[in-house]
Amino acid sequence: MNQPVVPLAGLLAICLAGCATVTEFRGETTATVSLTEEQSALREATDQFNETAETRGWVEKSGGLAELASVLMSGREAETSEADYVSLIGIGERPTDEVMRTLASDATDAADRLSHMSDMAEAILRDATDSNIVRSDLIAYEQAFVNARKCRRSFANAADTAAVMLPASTEMALAAFDSEIDRANDLADRLADEYSGRNAGQIS
Repeated sequence: MNQPVVPLAGLLAICLAGCATVTEFRGETTATVSLTEEQSALREATDQFNETAETRGWVEKSGGLAELASVLMSGREAETSEADYVSLIGIGERPTDEVMRTLASDATDAADRLSHMSDMAEAILRDATDSNIVRSDLIAYEQAFVNARKCRRSFANAADTAAVMLPASTEMALAAFDSEIDRANDLADRLADEYSGRNAGQIS
């Protein structure tokens, strides 16, 4: 797996700007608005990805903005529940072929959901205006990107723990997820650049 570089461009200013009042998300105004209001399609997609990853045991519940800032600014990997996922899919208890099918299915589902999320990000970038790049969308995308990397480590750990030659279908599913993570990494950088460029004079 190619480990993507954690995107940093513009994020230090964004995270620091959001720490005091994390509900302030429109860089072009001074209003403080609840993050649950006026959610974009991108925000909804990232929420769905995070919820699915947590409820299906691919990751532990996120530590929120504080964890995100720590990961982005330090470059360290976020904590994940790799051992829990190994237990969840029954490695050492269920037949290996069933475990591999589960792993392939989870990786495929994660890749599909990440792809949908990234499609929303690309749509925003295609139609970028002064008003549609908002801080809440950028932070939500970064949080989901970090979760995607945690998912991938859970899947990799499961494959290593199984200690068997992976079936072609499982390898293909993991490779497809890797590609989507690389794509998300690039989009996160582009979103950060777009946001910081349009709101450079408004970040304090």
